[in-house]
Amino acid sequence: MPEDSDSMQIELAHIIKKFPEYELKITHLYACDEDFKTLCDDYWYCSCFVAQSKLKKPSRPDLQVEEYACVCVALEEEASAYLRRH
Repeated sequence: MPEDSDSMQIELAHIIKKFPEYELKITHLYACDEDFKTLCDDYWYCSCFVAQSKLKKPSRPDLQVEEYACVCVALEEEASAYLRRH
């Protein structure tokens, strides 16, 4: 299935917003490095889940949302390390 360019732009914008100093590197790696693209996609989907869940404002803490928030932090750290290495 072909990649939806609008979706790709949203995912790129999301990771670039987090690491604006690496904009050119992010754009290049996203297009050329499948591992980095997967990392960015995972970060995007995880961040969306957390944001949407927070909008629902559950009456009690949601462990799944907390787990996803921790995964987002881990993905941010992994992306940062990846960008510094490449």
